[in-house]
Amino acid sequence: MNSVLGLRAERDDDRAFLEDLYSSTRADELSGLGWNAEQLRSFLALQFEAREHQYREHHAAADFLIVTIDDEPVGRLVVDRNDLDVYVVDIALLPMHRGHGLGSALLREVISAARDDRRTVSLHVDQSNAAVRLYRRLGFEVVEAAGLSWAMTCR
Repeated sequence: MNSVLGLRAERDDDRAFLEDLYSSTRADELSGLGWNAEQLRSFLALQFEAREHQYREHHAAADFLIVTIDDEPVGRLVVDRNDLDVYVVDIALLPMHRGHGLGSALLREVISAARDDRRTVSLHVDQSNAAVRLYRRLGFEVVEAAGLSWAMTCR
């Protein structure tokens, strides 16, 4: 039986899943700090809250979506569209779903829909993020460097 990939709008009851997903994206980066579990949990909770506030404030019209496989949440996709561009605010998958082509499939769909509407797709990414290789493979190019991050666009 084949698994069914889906997207649905975020709901209030997704909060615990989103916190866990966010924590999983920061695990490698924070593992060497020597913090105990409670320190790490408190730090990640504060960081999650700050990021969510920033997303909702600066991308109020964005689509906040949960990525599902067979109706089970496995990731998040947040896209903010305007007349000229589709901005990928966030894309994240649980660790067990990374590296299997799911992120590529999601981004290909975003790119295809944007091209149909004659829009570009853009995003920001830390230069050290492993996803940079994926973005380049999909046709994203660096258009601006700011500190340790890049603005990338796919036309």
